[in-house]
Amino acid sequence: MENPVHEIKEVITTLCTKPYAEQQAAVNRYYLPDAEFVHPLCRVPGFGQKDVAEQPVSLTTVNSRRIIAAIFRWYKILSPHITIGVESVAWDAARHKLFVAMHQQFALWFVPLYVAHVRLVVELQLEARVDGNGHDNNSYAAVAAASATNHKDIHNNAANTGRGRMVDGVPGTTPNPPRTRYYIRRHEDHYQINEVLKYFTLGFGAWLWALTQLFATAMCVGGVTVVDTILGIALGLKKKAVGTK
Repeated sequence: MENPVHEIKEVITTLCTKPYAEQQAAVNRYYLPDAEFVHPLCRVPGFGQKDVAEQPVSLTTVNSRRIIAAIFRWYKILSPHITIGVESVAWDAARHKLFVAMHQQFALWFVPLYVAHVRLVVELQLEARVDGNGHDNNSYAAVAAASATNHKDIHNNAANTGRGRMVDGVPGTTPNPPRTRYYIRRHEDHYQINEVLKYFTLGFGAWLWALTQLFATAMCVGGVTVVDTILGIALGLKKKAVGTK
């Protein structure tokens, strides 16, 4: 991604809703080969080669990106028709972190008449790589060296042929400048517990957990009331005892 804030909606939409070929291509394009993935129900530690070249996920590919691709594939198999909506996007440029608040409708194909309406926050740790001349696996040093070489060759060719055009005082054409692209280093989905329960309990678990939360809230209020009452009585007795002396 060259502009994460503007591109992330399309990236997530492709990963969750598009056909298999587009989905897998998006994983190859946007995730590093050794990317991590964290979800309340599964976890993929990062492992594999470190390059960022777009390589097809195959049986010979051994890295965590292949596992992540399989998870997205299975997710789509369980719910062939997923609807998502991105509510807001926050970009921490200093730390290269992207936060996406979103909602989705997830329906298991073998459970009729039930759709889980779930809200979550996606946290993406991105890694910036400098690319140039259309090659995603070029380092900044390689790009700079290639640009300098191209620039020198163009200058020499133009001087020899006399047909070069002036660009910033130098004959010839300008090489493609390096571009900063962001790749997903770590993907973590944050769900409230009641949102996770919607996947398994047809909504009843979410309501039950909501009642549990209300009960815990009542316990907090009751505990504070008891403690404050005890402290109030104790302080009152102490003041009364001091006053009688």
